Amino acid sequence: MNKVLRVAWREFTSTVLTKGFILAIVLPLILLGMMIVLMPLLLTEKAPKVSGSVAFIDPSGEVMPAIREAMTPEAILKRQDRREGDLREALGRAAPKGLATDGQLDAAAKSAIAQSPKLDLTIEELPADASIESEKEPLKTGTAQDGGRLALIAISPTAITRQSTDEPFGSFELYTKPKLDDRVSDDVRDVVRDAILNARILAAGQDPAIIRALTRVDRPDAVTVSKEGEQKTSKWEILLPFGFMALIMISVMVSGQGLLTTTIEEKSNRIVEVLLSALSPMELMTGKIIGQMGVGLTLMAVYGALGGGVLAIFAMLSQISPLNAVLLVVYFVLAYVMVASMMAAVGAAVNDVREAQSLMTPIMLMVMLPYMLWLPISRDPNGAFATVLGLLPPISPFVMVLRLNSTEPPPMWQIPVSIVINVVSVYIMLRLTAKIFRVGLLMYGKPPNFATLIKWVRMA
Repeated sequence: MNKVLRVAWREFTSTVLTKGFILAIVLPLILLGMMIVLMPLLLTEKAPKVSGSVAFIDPSGEVMPAIREAMTPEAILKRQDRREGDLREALGRAAPKGLATDGQLDAAAKSAIAQSPKLDLTIEELPADASIESEKEPLKTGTAQDGGRLALIAISPTAITRQSTDEPFGSFELYTKPKLDDRVSDDVRDVVRDAILNARILAAGQDPAIIRALTRVDRPDAVTVSKEGEQKTSKWEILLPFGFMALIMISVMVSGQGLLTTTIEEKSNRIVEVLLSALSPMELMTGKIIGQMGVGLTLMAVYGALGGGVLAIFAMLSQISPLNAVLLVVYFVLAYVMVASMMAAVGAAVNDVREAQSLMTPIMLMVMLPYMLWLPISRDPNGAFATVLGLLPPISPFVMVLRLNSTEPPPMWQIPVSIVINVVSVYIMLRLTAKIFRVGLLMYGKPPNFATLIKWVRMA
């Protein structure tokens, strides 16, 4: 046991105390801090100015009055103020209580809206019988930055009135100059759409303001009621299961890759021959697995603490139960040992990292499967599909972490059942990979295929 612990400590320190590992932990935090500091500075730049003309073909003549009114500088400024208010309201709903003051929300909304292009647009009213193809020609010359005609809008003759009630209303076509800012085309599109709606309502003998008031219903935010009190339901809650799965997946993959790399290096440099003179292959493999597991636990502790701090800031820490935190560690150990044992077997079987790629592909696909299926699993955590995957090793630990932190946790009986199934699977996997590890450590030359690995298992 003393030899195993020495190997484990050497494996742990040779990974954790390297500059690359330290940078892998510190660098993301530095980049995140730089983004927080630099983004407000970058958003203070002046917004671009867009000037030019927008041509309209309105066969009915009933839409242009509303368009002329909406395209005045005063109306454009009013829409900008309205968008700023809507954005400020959206930021207020998204930001957790106490995270940002009213002044900070106002400044954030103003800064975002300030990046919208300043519009200096003139209106060209074309004859009702104007040729659309001919009027497209000015859009083909110059660029959107040169001014001139920026867009052409052709309104359908049946956009306001239709020949019979069985026919649908017509719409409009929007043609723009290449590389026109999408925010400009969106603003023009909204103006024409609202103008057409107003014209339709007026043609029906109704007041547009009354109709819009009758058809508007504000969408309330959901309120989560718990023993701790009431708070607005965060839209980010759906990402919580993914965050837990990503945490365990990153920890497993980083530590597993480290085990693969060190095993290949020691074999290719013939260091393993010296190690095997002092301890058995099983002791070497066990020590390496335990050491790299410490690396994974270190990663999980660092990023878990960081994630917990973020959840505390967003007042979502109460959604993590102590039981789920304990089970996260349990499922990490189970997932890691299964993946690490396969990594150790691959590392012992090949001579360099390039040869390991073909044998690594099935392992990588297996680990990435829960990542690709996280949304349907978290949406229906107790469906037949999620339940089967939650009991199917070796992806069971990843799926169970998703299910535990989803909207509807799995039945309690499934947790110990999944743990028992994974413990048995870990034992079987260790027995199989130990045989490959024992034979492959001292095998050099042509890399083995799967048939050869099976042969090694039967021989050992």
